[in-house]
Amino acid sequence: MPILDNMDGQPFNEQDWMSVLQAVEDSYSQSLEYQTQVEQQNDELQKAHQFISDIISAMSDVLIVTNKELMITQVNDSFLTMTGYDEQDVIGKPVRDFLTSKDVPEMEPILASEQIHDKLMTLKGRNQELSITINCNCQIDKAKAFDGRVIVGRPIGEILEAYDALKKAHEELALTKEKMIHSEKMAALGRLVSGVAHELNTPISVIQGNLWSLQQYFQDVESIVHQNQSVQNQLDTTERETFNEIINDCPAIFEDNNKALDQISSIVKDLKSFSHPNGEKQVLFSINDSVNTAIKWVERDTANQHNIKIEFQPSQDIDYLAMGSTNQFQQVIINLLQNAVDELQNLNIKDKQINVKVTESDSGISVQVRDNGNGIPEGMLPNIFDPFFTTKDVGKGTGLGLSMSHQIIENMHGSLTAWNKVEGGAVFEIKLQKSAPTL
Repeated sequence: MPILDNMDGQPFNEQDWMSVLQAVEDSYSQSLEYQTQVEQQNDELQKAHQFISDIISAMSDVLIVTNKELMITQVNDSFLTMTGYDEQDVIGKPVRDFLTSKDVPEMEPILASEQIHDKLMTLKGRNQELSITINCNCQIDKAKAFDGRVIVGRPIGEILEAYDALKKAHEELALTKEKMIHSEKMAALGRLVSGVAHELNTPISVIQGNLWSLQQYFQDVESIVHQNQSVQNQLDTTERETFNEIINDCPAIFEDNNKALDQISSIVKDLKSFSHPNGEKQVLFSINDSVNTAIKWVERDTANQHNIKIEFQPSQDIDYLAMGSTNQFQQVIINLLQNAVDELQNLNIKDKQINVKVTESDSGISVQVRDNGNGIPEGMLPNIFDPFFTTKDVGKGTGLGLSMSHQIIENMHGSLTAWNKVEGGAVFEIKLQKSAPTL
C-alpha cells in the first residue's frame, strides 16, 4: 500500500489526516445545507403551483392558454364545464375550432396580434353556444418575442338574456302605450263620428222627404201642362222652349240628387258602423265558408265585370273556426277584395288576379289576400289603416274601409297587416287566434 504524501512531499502524519477529515466534514455539511435549501425551494415551488392551480380551478371565468400558433395548451375547469368538452378534446387544438363560424374571420386576426379588452365573443360548445367577453394578454419569452396567449372570458349569457328580456319588456310597454294612445284617439274619433252621423241623419231625412214631394209636384205639373194645351198656347216661343228645357232637365236633376243623397246616406251608415263596431253577436264561424261567401259576392258585383280572376285556396283537411262576428269578418274580406278590384280594374295588364289563401300559422290562422297590381306606395303604408285615409279619387271612398277592417280584426284579438310583394302587388294578411278545428 503506497504511503500518501502531504503538500510538502512528506508522508501524511496525524495532523495531515485530521485536516483531510475536517475538509471532508465541511464539504458534507455544505452538501446537506444545499440539499436542505433545494428541498425548501421545491416545497415553496410546489405550494406556489398548487396555489395557482387552486385559483385556476376556482375561477368561474373561462381560461384558455395558447402557444404562439394559437394552439390550446391549457384550459380550466370552467371552460370544460361550460363547453361540455373533455380536456383531451381541447388540448393541442386551434382556438378557431371553438369559435363560431361568424366569429372566426374577425377574432382570429385579433387573437394573433392585439391586446384585447372586453371583446364580445361566442364560444362553440359541444351542445350550445356560449357568449363571453374576453380579456387577453400576450405571453413573452426570454427574448421578448410573442410566445402565446392567456385568454380570460366572462360568461355574459345571463346578462344578455336579462338585457333581451328588458328590451322586450320595454318594446311591449312602448307598444302597449302606443295602443292605448291609439285606442283613446279612436274612441274620441268614434264619439265625434257618431255625433256627426246622428246630426246628419235629420237634415238628410228632410231633404229626402222634400225631394220626394218635389218629384210628385213636378209629375203633377207636368201632367197638367201636357193635358191642357191652352196653357202651352199662352206661352210665346221663347217661353215654350225654356219650359220644355226645364221639363226635360228636371228628371235628370232629380235622379242626380237622389244618387247624391244615397251616397251621403251610405257615408253616414259607414260612420255609424265605424263608431259602433262591437254591435254584432260573437259566434264561432268557419273561416273557409266566410271567405268563400265574401268572394262570391265580390265576383258577382264587380270582379267578373272587369275580368278579374279570384283564386281561393282554403285550408286543406281542416276547416278552422274563429270567434267573432261572421258578418263583420265577411265585410273585412269584401273590403280587401274590393280594394284589390279597384286597383286592378284600371291597370293595363293581361292577367288580373287576386289570390286568397287560408293557412295555419305559428300563432293561429292566417288569411292572405294578394293581388298582382302595382302595390301600395311605400310612403303610404304606415297610414293605410288610419281613419279617412284613402288613395281613391274624391267621391270614390270614405277612407273608412281599411280602418274599420283593422278595428274589427283587433276586436277579434287578431291583427291585420299589409306589405308589398317583391315581385309586385299588395298583400294583406289577417291573423286570428285558432279555435277548435273541425275535421
